[in-house]
Amino acid sequence: MSGYQRYAKDEVVYRVGDTSKKDVGAKIGMTKEQVMNKTHWGKPESIHTIIDRGDILDAWTYDIFGDRNGITQSTGSLYFINGKLTHRISGLKP
Repeated sequence: MSGYQRYAKDEVVYRVGDTSKKDVGAKIGMTKEQVMNKTHWGKPESIHTIIDRGDILDAWTYDIFGDRNGITQSTGSLYFINGKLTHRISGLKP
């Protein structure tokens, strides 16, 4: 498997910046550390944090440049509440 390593039984950890697939595992409920270390999303371009009534809301935004099925730019946002992924928005720009 080019670009991938196996760490534990049935667990595949992807390289940071891997854009070979549209979604390689950022799942609702994952922690920020899991998203950063075990998916292609990796480190975001920017992070916006809001604290509201004791809840910590984080918005991570991405601009990933690379070739994915003939499309040369993709964008995305991940939203966390108290450290857990709650929403994922991804889009491709031609």
